[in-house]
Amino acid sequence: MEQLKKFLDCLNSQLGTTNQTIEKKRLFLYCLIIFLIALSVKSLYWHDYASASVNNLNALAYDTEAERILEGKGILFPSQEPRPGDARLLVHPPGYSILVAISFTLFGNSLLPLTAIHQIFDSLAIIIIFLISLELLPMGIAIIGAFLAIFSPHFIYYSLNVSPESPSNLLLLLAAFFLIKTIKNFQLKYVIFAGLLIGLSCWLRPNALMLAPFLSIALLPFLAAKDRLRYLVTLIAITIVVILPITIRNFILFKQFIPISIGVGANLLEGIADYDLENKFGFPLDDQAVAQADVKIYNRPDYAGNQWSPDGLMREKNRVKRATDAIKSDPIWFFTVILKRVGFMLSYNDKGATRWPLSTAIVPILLAEPSFGHSIDNLDKEGKIVWSTTPLNLAKEGKTLTTQAKVSLENENTELVIIGDESNYGEQFLSPTISVKANTDYVLSLKILQQGQSAIKITSPDQRNIIATQIIRNSKTTIDDTNNITKIPFASGLRNEVKIILSNDGTSSPKTTIKQIELKQLGATPYTWTKPFRTIIRAIQKNIYNTKQMLPLLFLGTFLLILAKRKQILILLLAIPIYYFCFQSILHTEYRYIYLIHYFLFLISSVSIYLIAKILKIIFLTLKDKIYLKKFL
Repeated sequence: MEQLKKFLDCLNSQLGTTNQTIEKKRLFLYCLIIFLIALSVKSLYWHDYASASVNNLNALAYDTEAERILEGKGILFPSQEPRPGDARLLVHPPGYSILVAISFTLFGNSLLPLTAIHQIFDSLAIIIIFLISLELLPMGIAIIGAFLAIFSPHFIYYSLNVSPESPSNLLLLLAAFFLIKTIKNFQLKYVIFAGLLIGLSCWLRPNALMLAPFLSIALLPFLAAKDRLRYLVTLIAITIVVILPITIRNFILFKQFIPISIGVGANLLEGIADYDLENKFGFPLDDQAVAQADVKIYNRPDYAGNQWSPDGLMREKNRVKRATDAIKSDPIWFFTVILKRVGFMLSYNDKGATRWPLSTAIVPILLAEPSFGHSIDNLDKEGKIVWSTTPLNLAKEGKTLTTQAKVSLENENTELVIIGDESNYGEQFLSPTISVKANTDYVLSLKILQQGQSAIKITSPDQRNIIATQIIRNSKTTIDDTNNITKIPFASGLRNEVKIILSNDGTSSPKTTIKQIELKQLGATPYTWTKPFRTIIRAIQKNIYNTKQMLPLLFLGTFLLILAKRKQILILLLAIPIYYFCFQSILHTEYRYIYLIHYFLFLISSVSIYLIAKILKIIFLTLKDKIYLKKFL
């Protein structure tokens, strides 16, 4: 018991903080350094992945709404009332479309600058979580938590997504910061700021609609009895006031009470289908399937084009009823689904989770080498052709990778035809070795006619590392049409040779006809000096950010805070994650919807890392003293 008491006293002394005032200049310097490091790491990802991530389907709806705003057709209220039954205006809150419109005004009608804005938002978010930690925990834990957030591949990768999560997360982190200031200083102005920020986040994404009342309950024990009612009513009231313009618009235009947006029905259906592997409910898996299901239910072919028009509200209410009926029919099964979703929220880059949406927890880590760095807009004008081959030579020098693949020459040996086997993703054909210069940018051009879906991969000579890949889909024109020229940019890295592999991609027996293939050299790959930094960051991401490493750190940090009787700190850090566990776990959930919770969970994990480091330091100093003492004697 005496030893346990000493351990607890030591634990309390190590976690004891932070009422000391940090000099403003010093604090500003810490924040600036964290921001610049975070932005630098994100810039490396920008270089590797931005061009691919920005072209995501989530951007399309916001892009359309932003252009409507820029055309002078209204910001909150459209200049023309929606047609009866057209509920598309209700699908998303208006805030992110307004942000997209501002970006279009400043930087032109391109979605790419938004990824830069998101990186700034996410870098600022790391500063906010650092400041939150300083309010609750020692400086060492705050710094560890900040660097866990800086190197998180999920935070970086999803900041490239053109969707509302980055700005919404920043607002909610600021709200959490002001609520913690409220607990410590008991000033009403902080409650007002928090309510304002939660309300503004709902203009971007409706996930936080119930957050204000939930936090009111969570914070209840920490407020003085005389202030509780006033503070909690203020938090909820300010949040409602900020959201109210959207609600008023919805009521005026659609004559129904819709607080922010619709979509719960579709989310419930798709969420149930995500885990209904036996398809006992027969619910649709995605938005397109939702619309197709409506066609069958109502015998209305015109419903196939869009799930929100025509008769969008009626169809959405029916989806809610179908989903709730399914839940009532088997509540125990649905409860297990909720628990599985919570487990999914607590997962990281685990191998094997290939099923949607579980696969969204797996994101690429930083590339070991700088990727293609030339402008993709001038591929036709730049560079020189350094390699090409005819279909005849490609047939002679290449080889099939499966006995079921069929290779033939047509049109007087001017076209190579490859028909894949019946596998969905099997590799079919391998090119001869192609010589390249190290650390150089290239673009591979192929004139292709495609039936079915295939993938072209550029690999290392041993075929172990994929350097670049391109999906080839059904062609709608002739092979000589310029639209059938596929260009695949890539950087050679340290390699002097590459190979090309053709594989099936989700369809069996695709037919690929190749008429022309050539390789163009564009010049040296830029930013090769970043390779040492990439090596360090990649090693950190590969060895730390997986469930086997992160979950034990989280549980240990939670246990240590309980043991040290820092339950207030634990509740403040877990309030928003528990909110997402309770509410988001009911609906269809992708990882990008919930990565906000890991800002707080990283701080709890940082407690473990901090105390482990302290213990290792004590052990090292003890051993060092013993060695010194032996030498002295």
